[in-house]
Amino acid sequence: NPVLPVRELGRQLARRRLFWDTRLNPFPVRGWHPGSVEPDILEEYLTEAFDRASLSVLLMMLRWATHRHFQSEDGRIDYEERFANLNLPLLVLAGEHDRLAPPESCQPAYDRSQSTDRTFTTYPMGHIDLICGREAPQTVWPTIRDWLVRH
Repeated sequence: NPVLPVRELGRQLARRRLFWDTRLNPFPVRGWHPGSVEPDILEEYLTEAFDRASLSVLLMMLRWATHRHFQSEDGRIDYEERFANLNLPLLVLAGEHDRLAPPESCQPAYDRSQSTDRTFTTYPMGHIDLICGREAPQTVWPTIRDWLVRH
């Protein structure tokens, strides 16, 4: 089960941050909304957030994406079903500019949940902006804090 050098991917993204952090970039995959994360924080995130990943984990994630079904490697545990059947408080946050997990891809988790206490909130942000973006401390963090205090 070899370890993949994904740390180098993060370093390469950080080196090309200016290319990725522009609205002119036509690529549909980006982890943040351009201009929403301070340059030094974005560079640190890209450099440090990518760690090691094993080939088996990558293959499992590719299988999940291909089959659009989240289950254990041996097929005995259906993670979607178990998640849906939980009756625990659920907070789903989504970024309207998120190209990795847009709101429409997060909505099914909320819709399928049988939780009697669930909340779905969107923000005009991208993927990592929700936590480390320029506006997150004034918008997202208070939502999370208040939700945690209530629960």
